[in-house]
Amino acid sequence: MRIFFNYLLLIVIALIWGSQFILIKTALTSFPPLTVATLRAVTGAVGLSLLLFLLPKKSTAEKKSRNLKNLIYIFCISLFEVTLPFILISWGQQHTTTSIAAILISTIPIFTIIFLTLFFKHEALNLGKYLSVIIGFLAVLILLIPNAIHSIAIGQNNFLAELAILAGAASFAISLLMIRRILDDNVIILVRNILWCGSIQLLPLAIIFNYPWTLQPSLTAILAVVILGVIASGFVYILYTILVKRAGAAFTSLNNYFIPLVGVALGIVIMHEYIAWNVYITFVVLMLAMLVNELKFSRIIGESK
Repeated sequence: MRIFFNYLLLIVIALIWGSQFILIKTALTSFPPLTVATLRAVTGAVGLSLLLFLLPKKSTAEKKSRNLKNLIYIFCISLFEVTLPFILISWGQQHTTTSIAAILISTIPIFTIIFLTLFFKHEALNLGKYLSVIIGFLAVLILLIPNAIHSIAIGQNNFLAELAILAGAASFAISLLMIRRILDDNVIILVRNILWCGSIQLLPLAIIFNYPWTLQPSLTAILAVVILGVIASGFVYILYTILVKRAGAAFTSLNNYFIPLVGVALGIVIMHEYIAWNVYITFVVLMLAMLVNELKFSRIIGESK
């Protein structure tokens, strides 16, 4: 029963994060990208704040989170975890499909390994992780090159949109490495603070550039933004934390395999998207890259000296 519940949590997490691309696409029908990013951060922050209001108060993590140095660090994390990726992904999805967006975001583990290699050379990385970066890079080329040629030929900016989403994935990877330094904090409080800091960064931009009070959004778009914020940017982290504590980080990381699968499936079924041949090949090669990343090789590269 314990294993069954672990897999149930894993599937629910993948469904939530995999469906966010459909929700972003829906929100973009009424809101500009910057406003989508802002409303997603604000609703997520408000949702987690209400939840914490109902939970026991005065935890050690709450006191630590009020430390000025820690708050400044969290403000910097929010730039890479909320502000940049929310804007880049929302803008990119205006010009590309949900399926491609889901596949590009699944490169987060690949970027994480690259940044670990460049900036954390004291950490041991095995041969499998380096091979996964090479295979993952080939997967991205398979996806981007044909699309870039097609975009140039028809005079569209699909290629730039895909690069923006890829940059969003890289930004998430940077924030992941930064968050590792304060993982002893209460995760719910940490995510709430990150979302509030992101809201502070995004709200002035949305007011200056989008004039949100002039918008007339549909009820469907509003609902999509609320679900994006409360569920896909807030509540899912609670499930994620529970799963890590129950089954460990290695098991929880399996969601990286399911998220692009969910995104592609929903893109086909709900959005009726056409999937080109290179998208299918990219998906398979990227799954291979993540599988190689999980393999254990006896040879270790870059061990601590």
